[in-house]
Parts: sequence; structure tokens; C-alpha cells
Amino acid sequence: MPGVAGSGDCVAKLFRDPHKSSVQDVKDEEAIYGGNADIMAQVRVLQMKYFFAENTSGVNDEARLCLRKPGTGLWGVCEDYELFVANLAKSEKRAMAADPTHASNEEEHSCRKLKIRAFFSESDVMIGKKGQEYFERCWTSSTEIREVVDFSSTTVKGTDHETIIELQDGPLQEIMKEVKQLGKA
Repeated sequence: MPGVAGSGDCVAKLFRDPHKSSVQDVKDEEAIYGGNADIMAQVRVLQMKYFFAENTSGVNDEARLCLRKPGTGLWGVCEDYELFVANLAKSEKRAMAADPTHASNEEEHSCRKLKIRAFFSESDVMIGKKGQEYFERCWTSSTEIREVVDFSSTTVKGTDHETIIELQDGPLQEIMKEVKQLGKA
């Protein structure tokens, strides 16, 4: 059974009583994994067992890295994210100008832009609304960026930092459909 989760909430979910899940938890799990309440209770018991059977060193490294606790330099070119986006836009502009098939009209040009799709959860304890606003601002702050980048963002209702990645009816499904369409073009 797949298990995708990140800092904090993953551990909280693991430590809940596997036989006392909320009605919503059970409905969500049944919808995602296709099983009844008894099967899901057994799955949760096994999740707990396997969580502690595996090596858990480094479990919190994601959060430490995001907080830049290990120090500077670990983010590489993204150490200054605003600068990274501006440099990427400049690079894209140079690549477009050097391309002999570069579109001259606006409609063709918009098809050639670098497409960035960002999906944010409705409630996110890791980045919060300020983090989302910062990320969106990085991609939309200048005309030079907007000329070469087709950026859009969506807030997915009813999700949090851990559930945004759910496979059923989530952003991943939308992304895969878009990738599939690109393959047909």
C-alpha cells in the first residue's frame, strides 16, 4: 500500500489508535485504497509495525532542510529563489531567441513558454499562505518572467500539506492528464 506523507502529520497519523479512526478518515481511506473499515484498521496496524521496522534516521531532514538549519549552500541555485527564477527566465529568453523555429506571433509564442503549474493545499503548516504568496510572486513579479513562463497556481480545497499529493482526484491526476495531452501534440 503506498504511503506518501511528510513531516509532522505522518507521525501523528501513525500514532492514532488504529481501531478508533474518525468517520471521515475511514471514508477517505476507503475511497483511496478501496477497502472496508475492518481492512483499513488492519492496514493501519501494519503501517505502524512497518514504520518502526524500517530505519527512521533522517525522518525530519526534510523539515530541517526547508528551514535551512543545516546551513547555507544546500539549496544550490535556489538558495536565492527570486534570483533563480529571474535567471531561469533570462536563460529561457536566450534559448527562444536562438531557436530558428521561434514563434513570431503571440499565439504560437504562448505555446512555447515554459509551463509551470503550482498546486497548494488549502491549509499548509509547512509553508502557510505567506510561503504560497512568495512562491507565486517569484513567478509573476516581472514582465521578463511572464514573457517566457506560463505560470498558474491552484489552491486545492480540503487538502493540507500531507493530503495534497493524494492520488485519487488530486493534482497528480490533473498533471498526468496534461502530460498525456502533450504526448498527443
